[in-house]
Amino acid sequence: MKSKAVFMLILTMLGLSVLACLGGGQTASPPSDSSGQSGGQSELEGNTWVLVEIGGGEPLSNGGALPTLTVIGDQASGNSSCNGWGAKVSVSGDSLQLSDFSGSEIFCDTPAGIMEQEQAFLQILMDAVRYEVTDDSLTIFSSSGATLVFQRF
Repeated sequence: MKSKAVFMLILTMLGLSVLACLGGGQTASPPSDSSGQSGGQSELEGNTWVLVEIGGGEPLSNGGALPTLTVIGDQASGNSSCNGWGAKVSVSGDSLQLSDFSGSEIFCDTPAGIMEQEQAFLQILMDAVRYEVTDDSLTIFSSSGATLVFQRF
């Protein structure tokens, strides 16, 4: 079982590397707020964040792998439980918006509820309005009040 978890982690990291390479080598500067200070994107950027809480509960793992989020420039990507995903990301101060989502379309039937978790995870990301970074923890808040809590990997 551990080897499958390691394989899933390697596969996720490989996918993130491919997405980074497809970015065309362009880098984006963090947005500035009205005072000219860098926005909070630098707090998000360059880290892999692993989901530890979804909607107040512990997330299901898919063979040991948990949903992830990585931000590089204006691109976000990761694993959503069963599938890989990608989106454009816009950060200004503590405001966060993700748009133009894409992803793979694999169906997973174990563990029970994994596909429902994936849908909830993606919906919260699609409805994201704000984020907060504290130490090694990232919380994303949706317009409906639902949250995702990640730990820095």
